[in-house]
Amino acid sequence: MIISMNKPQPKNADLQPPRPEVSPGHGGPVRTPNCNDVLSGRGGRINSHSGNIHFREMVESLKRDYLDPRTKKLEKARIAARLVATVRRLDPPGKFLKEDPHTGMWVEIGDERAWKKAGQALRESAPEIRAEHQAQLQAAVVAASMGGQGRSAIGKPTMVGSKSPSSNGSGGRQADPPGPRHRPNPPEREGLARSRSAYDQQQPQANQQDHLDDDLELNQLRREYMKMKRMQQEQQARMQQYQQNQGNFFDNHSQSQMSYHQQNYDDGVQSVNSGGFSVPSVSSIP
Repeated sequence: MIISMNKPQPKNADLQPPRPEVSPGHGGPVRTPNCNDVLSGRGGRINSHSGNIHFREMVESLKRDYLDPRTKKLEKARIAARLVATVRRLDPPGKFLKEDPHTGMWVEIGDERAWKKAGQALRESAPEIRAEHQAQLQAAVVAASMGGQGRSAIGKPTMVGSKSPSSNGSGGRQADPPGPRHRPNPPEREGLARSRSAYDQQQPQANQQDHLDDDLELNQLRREYMKMKRMQQEQQARMQQYQQNQGNFFDNHSQSQMSYHQQNYDDGVQSVNSGGFSVPSVSSIP
């Protein structure tokens, strides 16, 4: 009998959303990011980091699948999660970090924030790519319609005694073939027709929302870091108090032992004197 040691997979595993495994602040503060870490922020220092450059290259390789009209919302979330997991499996493992301006240290932002960052990167240049998808779709529709008209013209039988339009005595020219049917653009809710002007109008609002999200996340990371630091200080204070109590115990014990031996010595001397014996002093000894 063979017993399988594989962990059973839940039903409809493909329909389950990704679950975060790395929480904000995981691993503690980092002083120097490694070459595969992805840094959050703006500016040339962030964009020129080797981990951010590699991250953008991976984003470009997945962007067309992410923006494909046939890609569902759940699959988009899975693509972003796979991108983050790929960065974390690099050698050395990559992390998604954000700098704390008060301490100058870098702190892990967690899986949920990393997925959001990956989704924003995958949605960049979306109007151009969606317009390209739309042009390809329209070209395919035109090619299909032209191919159908050609096949119908080839398969149409020719009647005996019939005259073509160009063979009449008046020398009339042959009629032009019908042009391709105009297919209206799909509705905007399908994600295939989004104007550049609307995108430019929405971009400042999106940037402002990103700033707010960054501030809120940074405040949360700062609170968690200060909470962890406060717990460490309390632990150190308890250890110092314990060591101080241990020292006081040993000091009191030593003093009680000395007092006990001194009392016994005094009792012995008193008993000898009471029995008629006298202890000469040092000065009386010749």
